[in-house]
Amino acid sequence: MSKYSGKNKLNLKLPPGSIEPYDPSSVSDPNNESFDTSIEALQKTLDGLDLDDQQRKRLENFLSQKQRVGELSVDDLENLGELGAGNGGVVTKVLHKRSNLVLARKLIHLEVKPAIRNQIIRELKVLHECNSPHIVGFYGAFYSDGEINICMEYMVIF
Repeated sequence: MSKYSGKNKLNLKLPPGSIEPYDPSSVSDPNNESFDTSIEALQKTLDGLDLDDQQRKRLENFLSQKQRVGELSVDDLENLGELGAGNGGVVTKVLHKRSNLVLARKLIHLEVKPAIRNQIIRELKVLHECNSPHIVGFYGAFYSDGEINICMEYMVIF
C-alpha cells in the first residue's frame, strides 16, 4: 500500500501544465516575480474561465478584497481569537485594520531545514497563483519573528 493512501481519497490531480515546474533558483530569491498578479491580469484570467454568475461574483468579490488588503504586515492585523491548532501551527481569526476585513491567519514556526522551507515556499507560490471560486482565497504571506504568517479567507459554516 502506498505511503500516501488516504491522503488523496478522490485521486485528484492537477492538469498538465497548470503550474510551472519547480525551479530551485526561484526559491533563493524571494523577490523573483515570474508571473503577473496584477488585477488586470487576474481579470483576463477570470474572463477565460467557464464560471456561472454566482462563481464569477464570488471570485470578483474576493479579488476586489485582495486588492484592498494589499501588502500584509503584522502591524495591520488585530488578533480576534484562536480558531484551532495542530502539528503545522496555530490558526487565528484576525482583523485587517486598514480594510476592515476578517481573515484567518496560520502561523507556522519556520524550521531551519532547507527542504522544509523550500516546500513551504513552493506551496505558497501555488496558493498565490491560484484564484478559484472553489477554494479558500489566499491574501498573502509574510515572515515575522521566526514564523510564516499565511493569511486566507475567513470561512463561516452556515
